Amino acid sequence: MRDQKLFTNKEMMLRNFKEVIDNLSDAESYITDVVNGKRQGNSDLGRMLDDAMGQFSTDDMEYLEKIVASNFEDALMINSLARLQQNQLRISEKLNNIFAESFNTSNNNNTITSNNAN
Repeated sequence: MRDQKLFTNKEMMLRNFKEVIDNLSDAESYITDVVNGKRQGNSDLGRMLDDAMGQFSTDDMEYLEKIVASNFEDALMINSLARLQQNQLRISEKLNNIFAESFNTSNNNNTITSNNAN
C-alpha cells in the first residue's frame, strides 16, 4: 500500500487521455487495415465499434471538450494559487527572519547600553 503513488489531477487527466488516445489509435489502425484489405474484418467487432462511435453526437463531443477545457483551466488555477501561496510563505518567513534579527540586534544594543550605564 505504501508503494502506491497518488496522482495529481493533471497527472490523472494526462494518463486517462493517453489511454483513450492509445485505444482510439488501435481502433483507427484496425479500421484502416480492414478498409485497405490488409486485415480480415470481424463483423462483431465492427458492430461494436459502430455502436460505440454512434453513441456520441456532435453536441456530446462539444460538451466533453468544454468539460475538459474547464477542468484543465481549474487545474491551472489551483496550480497557480499553490505557487502563489508557497511564495507568500517564503516572503513571510524572510520578513519574520528580518524582524527577529532586527529585534535581537535591538535587544543586544539595549543590553550593552544598560551594562555600560552600571
